[in-house]
Amino acid sequence: MINGASGSTPGIPGGGSTATTAAAAAAAAAAAAAAADEDMLTEAKLLREHKDRLESRMRILEEHNQQLVSQLGKLKMFLQEVSWRLSLEWTSCRLQGG
Repeated sequence: MINGASGSTPGIPGGGSTATTAAAAAAAAAAAAAAADEDMLTEAKLLREHKDRLESRMRILEEHNQQLVSQLGKLKMFLQEVSWRLSLEWTSCRLQGG
């Protein structure tokens, strides 16, 4: 039994083009889903890399901040010492009358 130009499969009542079309549509949908999954995986990888770079930069900035805090503390101590010495010299000069 040949149905002619309808594209149906011989020997299958009502043809077989619907099953073929459905299979092709399913394959296309699966390919699209696979491509979307691959795109999502690529984007997730890029986001992880960016996150790692940001975290690394944050650690560096925290270290620099600690160094600046340390330097500021040393500078404050130096200025207090200089201020104390100047105060002693000024008091000494006043006591000596000159």
